[in-house]
Amino acid sequence: TAPTPGELRSASSGAALPPATEKAYLQLPHPYARVHALAQTITVGDVTNYDRVKALIGWVGAHTHYSTDIPPLPAGADTVDEFLFGNRVGFCEQISTSLAVMLRSIGIPAREVVGYVPGPYNPITDLYEVRAEDAHAWVQVWFPGFGWQNFDPTAAVPLCNLLPGAAALRDL
Repeated sequence: TAPTPGELRSASSGAALPPATEKAYLQLPHPYARVHALAQTITVGDVTNYDRVKALIGWVGAHTHYSTDIPPLPAGADTVDEFLFGNRVGFCEQISTSLAVMLRSIGIPAREVVGYVPGPYNPITDLYEVRAEDAHAWVQVWFPGFGWQNFDPTAAVPLCNLLPGAAALRDL
């Protein structure tokens, strides 16, 4: 069974990540000073890593929008910086990557996971049909004694409302 929020809040003992593994899941491709500052500001009152994760997910849900029709990344731009400080529009990959970078920037081991969510159930074959459109990305966070725990920040992000003219043009 999955641990409860209370159990994750009190997760401070138990198996820790080996130092080399922890270092790998805290590594960033380059310094993210603005991301670090933002993550610290959002989590300033939070005492536990669980509460920090939930606070960051709440912020992402309140300040970004979901769309698979995202603007092209400007030349030389960083995906995470553009998502958090630029257009704030993305799909599961931008959302989960940004959360993982925010978590790592404040010292919480995190990793992005990609896979598929179950598609529709077919009662004739007794199988779930999984299609390319069922691809998804989410984040796993390490909790001592409980291991890697799943968090899906995309579920908190509202859909981007297209302008009526843009939706009609796209449909054409």
